[in-house]
Amino acid sequence: MFYLFSAIMAVMPKATLSNNNGQSYVEPRIADLSNGAKISVNITTPYDDEAFELARGEQNYPLALQGSAFVGLGVPDIHYIYIMDTSGSTRDSDGACGTVLECMQAFFFNLHQRVETGGSAELVSFIGFDDDATVIYRLQDPSDPSSFSAIYDASLVPDGDTCCGCALGKASEITSNPANTAKTTVVVFASDGMCHDNFIRGANSLGNTGAIVHSIAVGEEVSCEKDNTWSWIFNPNEENYLSDIPRNGGSCFSIPDSNTLPDIIDDIIGTTLVKLEARVDAGDYIEIDASSLSRSLPCEGPTLVTFDNTFFLPEGEHQLCVRASGEDSMGGSAQIGDCRIVRVNESPTESPSVFPSIFPTHTPSLLPSLAPTSAPTVMISALPSTSPSVSPTSSPSTSPSA
Repeated sequence: MFYLFSAIMAVMPKATLSNNNGQSYVEPRIADLSNGAKISVNITTPYDDEAFELARGEQNYPLALQGSAFVGLGVPDIHYIYIMDTSGSTRDSDGACGTVLECMQAFFFNLHQRVETGGSAELVSFIGFDDDATVIYRLQDPSDPSSFSAIYDASLVPDGDTCCGCALGKASEITSNPANTAKTTVVVFASDGMCHDNFIRGANSLGNTGAIVHSIAVGEEVSCEKDNTWSWIFNPNEENYLSDIPRNGGSCFSIPDSNTLPDIIDDIIGTTLVKLEARVDAGDYIEIDASSLSRSLPCEGPTLVTFDNTFFLPEGEHQLCVRASGEDSMGGSAQIGDCRIVRVNESPTESPSVFPSIFPTHTPSLLPSLAPTSAPTVMISALPSTSPSVSPTSSPSTSPSA
């Protein structure tokens, strides 16, 4: 289903926008993981339809492919149901945390604190049980103060038998309630493991709703299986241990210290960015080397990883793609890709001059030099002390004849 979703996303038209320089870019591509977390990838360089020019004499253009990928955590779309054993046997001592009941109360208080502050829950419900089951609150906001205070309510005192099936039946009713708008229901069942009934039918009924069911053995004297010193009394057929309660991928956790929480929440909202791959044109996707990433993959979410990879492209039009792969802790996976079209143009050739040069590189002088390279010596003779006498010739008569 999730691969189909990703395939549909890959062929959907992308929103192309423009930046302040008028260059086009594409919004990040986003897909959903099964726990509601988002995985995205975005190429920031180059822009879509960007053109590049080969350097003179070069056959390939070194194009930097840059961008980022992100995976978040699961969205707050979970309904948690806390089930706490208050039967008579929970008054027994259970190590440093106090009685069995006190250990379970401390566990649920710490668990709900993690649920509320972690933001993974949409709704919470609380059931107490002995020889019957009582709904303390149902389908309420996790931030409601009573979600904390009710765990230590004075009415919760050790008494009666241990009807585990009664509690599982109540949880099934709440899970199936139309008011349960959460996508996923997670049940956390805590007990000393001394169930007085065959709860398998109740566990199966709850499992059929799709709820993920965990069981918790809290304290030093309680365990998931038959090594509990009292379990064999109520389980002559070696069934109905706490380890028989989990459904739909849930687990049984032995928690000697009530301050130590199992990874129930992380197992629901956890994500991993598995790898980043790139390809050119119709080639195969090749994983981007760690040296081109801001951090090594795989990496647990939430995380943002940038990439900076160089491709050497020949002249022509090319498609560059990057694909991000992610997984979630519920077994879901998704891939999402982003692509850019670029063009590499041929290098410019040297154009001949349109007009021949008018002047040669060395222009000869058009006119002869008026002065010789070296001036000749001019000899001037000395004038005589007395000027020679000059007699003017008589002018002919110019009078007209009569």
